[in-house]
Amino acid sequence: MMLMHFLMRLRNKFVTIELKNGTVVMGYVSSVDLAMNFHLNRVSMTLKSEKPASVDAVSIRGNNIRYIIFPNNLNLDALMIDIPQQTRRTRKTSGQAHSQGVAVRGGRDRNSGRGGPCGRHSARGGGRGGAKSWNKR
Repeated sequence: MMLMHFLMRLRNKFVTIELKNGTVVMGYVSSVDLAMNFHLNRVSMTLKSEKPASVDAVSIRGNNIRYIIFPNNLNLDALMIDIPQQTRRTRKTSGQAHSQGVAVRGGRDRNSGRGGPCGRHSARGGGRGGAKSWNKR
């Protein structure tokens, strides 16, 4: 996640990106999303063994990137400052979740089983013990 926050701070910086097919793309970073997709402005694209072509804007899918070349004058220390550390969220154990009536993944909530509410909570019976008559005569 730190890498993505770093790449997102490259807005308006000039970068060179080489793609897996050998294409070299040079331009100013407009934005970067969490899938590492780059959106560049004022782009010069050089396809493998062809002349460079100028384009206004290009979007590059993240999985097609071989590597990114940063300019020598880019201050990496300034970009790395204040990148938020990922905080770990504590998961509730199944006992904590059941005590609050919350369904846990793969489990059931407090008042129901497979066929709905338990027999003792329902007027019809049912539940685990089969159809039991609560109104004995």
